[in-house]
Amino acid sequence: MRNKVQSKLRSMQDSWFSAKADEIQGYADKHDTKNFYDAVRGVYGPQSSGSSPLLSADGSILLTGKKEILSRCADYINKVLNRPGAIKDIAIEPLPQVPLSQQVDTPTSIEEVSKVIQHATSRKAPGQDAVPASVYKSGGAALREQLTCLYQIMWRKGQLPQEFKSPIL
Repeated sequence: MRNKVQSKLRSMQDSWFSAKADEIQGYADKHDTKNFYDAVRGVYGPQSSGSSPLLSADGSILLTGKKEILSRCADYINKVLNRPGAIKDIAIEPLPQVPLSQQVDTPTSIEEVSKVIQHATSRKAPGQDAVPASVYKSGGAALREQLTCLYQIMWRKGQLPQEFKSPIL
């Protein structure tokens, strides 16, 4: 009896996969990409929405844990943004000084960081930091808080680069 049930189940699975393959091929022939990918997702199931893996600083280890990825991001941002300035004060002194805007001269808030992360474009090549937007988006509240804290520390020390002093972030 068990063999008959298994045989019938395999037969049903084979016919389902065959019908699904024909359906997917029909969508491909019609260049109907939306239904094609919907049908493929129906076969393979939903993808996990876990965090994207990231290489370690030396590039030898693939980091998959959330804490490891968050730590790597924080280390990278500290390394990149906490460098001594290349412009000498002598070059800056003769320039006319413009009063600071109060809107710009405030520390970065978590809402601003969240807004920028939310509007970051996914599925595009990563920027100079080599960290894909999906890593920032999947980092959740912990990453947003860490980034906000880092930006606020840099703001207090006067080390925040000019591009971070815009009203957007």
